[in-house]
Amino acid sequence: MVGNQEHSGGTSLVDRYLPNRATAYDGPHESSDGGMMFDMTAIRAVLWRQRFVIVAVVLAALLAGFVMTMLATPVYQSSTTVRVEVYGDRVIAGQELVDPYIPVNEIDFHIATLARVVRSQAMAEAVVEQLDLHRSARVMGDDAPLAPPEGVNAAAWEAQQIKVAANRIKGSVSAAPSNNVRLITITYESPDPEFAQQMANAYGEAFLTYDLRAATEQTEYARDFLRDEIAKTREELEEAETRAISYARANRLIGQPGSGDGDYVAGSGTAPTLSSANLQQLNSELTAARTARIAAEQRWRSVANLPARLIPEVQQNGSVQALEQQSVELENRIASLRERYQDDYPDLRDALQQLERVNEALEQTRQDIKSTIQNAYEVARRQEAALAGEVSDTANETLDEQDRRVQYNLITREVVALRLQLQNLIERSTQISAAANLRSSDLSILDRADRPGAPVSPDLMENLLIALALGLGLAAAIAVLRETLDDKIRSFEDIQRKLGIDGLGHTPYVSDPVSEEIHDTFSPLSESYASIRASLDAALPTEGTPVIQLTSSQGGEGKSTTAAALAEKYARLGRKVLLVDLDLRRPTVHVQQGLPRPDNGVVDVLYERVPLERAVARNEATGVHILGVSKIPENPVEILSSGLVRESIARWRQEFDVILIDCSPVLGIADAPLVSRYCDATVFVVEANRTSGRQARQAIRRMREMGGNVVASILTKYQAMSAGESYNYQYQYYSYGDK
Repeated sequence: MVGNQEHSGGTSLVDRYLPNRATAYDGPHESSDGGMMFDMTAIRAVLWRQRFVIVAVVLAALLAGFVMTMLATPVYQSSTTVRVEVYGDRVIAGQELVDPYIPVNEIDFHIATLARVVRSQAMAEAVVEQLDLHRSARVMGDDAPLAPPEGVNAAAWEAQQIKVAANRIKGSVSAAPSNNVRLITITYESPDPEFAQQMANAYGEAFLTYDLRAATEQTEYARDFLRDEIAKTREELEEAETRAISYARANRLIGQPGSGDGDYVAGSGTAPTLSSANLQQLNSELTAARTARIAAEQRWRSVANLPARLIPEVQQNGSVQALEQQSVELENRIASLRERYQDDYPDLRDALQQLERVNEALEQTRQDIKSTIQNAYEVARRQEAALAGEVSDTANETLDEQDRRVQYNLITREVVALRLQLQNLIERSTQISAAANLRSSDLSILDRADRPGAPVSPDLMENLLIALALGLGLAAAIAVLRETLDDKIRSFEDIQRKLGIDGLGHTPYVSDPVSEEIHDTFSPLSESYASIRASLDAALPTEGTPVIQLTSSQGGEGKSTTAAALAEKYARLGRKVLLVDLDLRRPTVHVQQGLPRPDNGVVDVLYERVPLERAVARNEATGVHILGVSKIPENPVEILSSGLVRESIARWRQEFDVILIDCSPVLGIADAPLVSRYCDATVFVVEANRTSGRQARQAIRRMREMGGNVVASILTKYQAMSAGESYNYQYQYYSYGDK
């Protein structure tokens, strides 16, 4: 910036007195857990801002509920109580007559099923037929025809009318199982109390009749079913017996399989015969031969590769042991003779020949024993092969016989099964015939319906509670929708989250005249500006004169008031303050200071028509030097975009300690962005509950695109309740002690 470079040698004062400012806006800030900040303070703020909408919607819902309740037709309710016995006798087709056991955990499902039967279409049609409701004007309507139209089948037309009447009455009946007891309460609702009583009792009676009729139908069905099954089974049994006899005669099979023989296994299809007995004996012998062969083979394999002298049978043989003993004796004799004679000595030569013959005999004996083990294996192998061939021949003979016997066994097993089935069917039929007249209903009416004395609906209190719940839900939805679409800045946190810049502080909303509040040192507004000034002053450099621009996104947000208040706070510290009004379109600084419009203003000073001393007015009450606007120029953009502002600010730095510049709003006007290039810092003023985040971001973006340093913001007209805080918070924040 030109102004910064001239004053500080190229180092921006902004970087020195606001080092922690946000340098760019990168979207709303998020909380540490990744989501947008949303806590009880935010909820309280939403409730306060949307209080009128919420109250209006809830009141409208309550009013609608009240009106609907008053206009609704009263409904009467009458109930019949039915007792359920879950352990009655039952006769089911194809099953024995027993006391059915219902597990304890299934009783509730059983009773719930009965309750569903009460609400069924079949039950409704039974009630319609019982009371002739399909001919009743109360149910069918006054204009309903009482006779079928010409050319329409009467029976079909009546059945159709019964269905129509059933559909109309079943929506008013309900059946609810009672908790922890075996009772079902049948309830009927109607605008006519007498009709409600009549229908409740009719449903109870129809329920009992339905249960008895169902039991009777089950018994009759079981009788017919068993009668047909007995006749069919008898015919099948006769046919099976005839086939069995014919097959046995044709294949010359005599005797029943397994009769009188314990070797027969039921269901195996095999009868004890000579061939099967021979096969069994041969199998046993083959198993023994195979066992012997395996033992001989294993023995031979274990010694086949061993020297004969190491085989246990050789070592334990008596002949071998005798020959070995003789060999040892001859070796000892030869050793003794060699000590005294040469090998050509006759006795020694005879002893050597005897030793040779003994060793040959010993080796031959060992080989003979080893050959004996091998021969035993060969004999066992040949015996096994012979028995295996005999078993194969006998098995073929047995299989030929069994092929004929299997089919015969199948026929005879069918005969046995049909005889057993016929016996069971006859026993069940006898049981059903004996117990058919003993069947009683599992249901009984405990309490009959009475005529209701008062309607059960509409319930004003219940409807109002429902309306209240619906109203609260609708109000919450509308409030959330409004808050979602609302982008206004309401709190200090919104500035940091939506604009991405730091804040110097916020000023409270006051209803009293602002000028009086600012001059009152102990007022909340004055205290807030003092805090803002302290925050800004603490970071100001000790050298040089800072030039601070104050602007906003739109008019009326309090930038001029803020500029005047800060100027006054600096002046009270004994600093020489220049407050410049560069809002060349709607200047208000002289009005804020209670001064008349000057004859010579800032434009005259910029063009050096008059010296600064002649154009500056001093407010004696506050000590602030004011450079106002004498006459609104016709070309403010040309004036501010020229180098006059830069040169003038450079001169003003030499005479004042602090320079505050009040500029026009940013949106739609190029004045403030042009001036920002010559200022050390731009403080952006935002009015709470009015300025939208989108407008403010656009304004800040324009300022930065022109080279301005928007380093901080001030939130004006802050309302604690709208931000989610209590009034006590605001009072404690801005006030301390007594005036």
